Amino acid sequence: MSSLLSRFASDLFWLARYLERAEALARLIDITKTYAGTETSGAKWERILRICGDLERYREGNNDAEAGSILAFYLLDARNPTSIAYAVRMARENARGARHLISTELWTHLNMLHNSYAKYTGRDIRLNNVTEVCQEIKTACQAGEGIVESTLTRGEPWFFYNLGKQIERADQTTRVLDIGFLSLATDDDDQALLSVQWNALIRSLAGYHLYRSKYPAGDYARDVVTFMMFEPEFSRSVTCCNEAIAVNLRRLKRRLPGVPTDVIDKAHGTLTQRLDAGLEQPMNPAQLHQYLDQVQLDLGSLSEAIADTYFPSEEQEKP
Repeated sequence: MSSLLSRFASDLFWLARYLERAEALARLIDITKTYAGTETSGAKWERILRICGDLERYREGNNDAEAGSILAFYLLDARNPTSIAYAVRMARENARGARHLISTELWTHLNMLHNSYAKYTGRDIRLNNVTEVCQEIKTACQAGEGIVESTLTRGEPWFFYNLGKQIERADQTTRVLDIGFLSLATDDDDQALLSVQWNALIRSLAGYHLYRSKYPAGDYARDVVTFMMFEPEFSRSVTCCNEAIAVNLRRLKRRLPGVPTDVIDKAHGTLTQRLDAGLEQPMNPAQLHQYLDQVQLDLGSLSEAIADTYFPSEEQEKP
């Protein structure tokens, strides 16, 4: 690959990751708010910080896991590299780098998303309207994804964009599952409420109808994990994402036969092997948490291998 193409490949890869990340963070915040109910602080709010690996950094500027501070941390703080504000800004910046490869429609949409999001202040983000705010973010990100689907050329730009999207989507599915399973599988006080909350978890990934067709009367904990991790027909399952990753890696290899891909093949093989092996039984929250951590590490290694192989000089400049 030429250095010029490497730069654009990196931009498209990270455009996809940041757009997917913004949508996924909105899902995490919304499901956290659902599980917390009327609680405005405590363990249920702290859990999202732990799942995202942000607890230590959050505590540098805050004391308790309080809903208002956490919402500001993830929704408004553009200096926070794990916030939606940061992801929206970086999606736009990466789109700017690949401006000549994307459509005017996508560029316009990303500018509108960035400008409308930049208007949010602390007065606009409240506990009683956070679900509506998260829904607006999800809808805007999905609209951007639709524009990409209908306008991006089906060459290397498409393959790099999809690699970024599928890696980020798989990673975020493991985080949603982790936060939901830890909340629900260890609490059996109110089965009717638990049923509602399991359904909310599945709906948060837009998988409710498919789940119900696959498991009309199944066990929630076991079947939800199987569905979100291994269901090949569910577009956000980790297995489905991994299959899409494999397709795009094969197509890139055919397009760029001179690029050695040994490191990528090894990283992707490790991820595939772990997914094929599945979960050890019996499953409990601690086992699942450990397994999801390992899958996240595998996805991180694969992302690094792709960057080292296809855009090594550019990756050092990315956040």
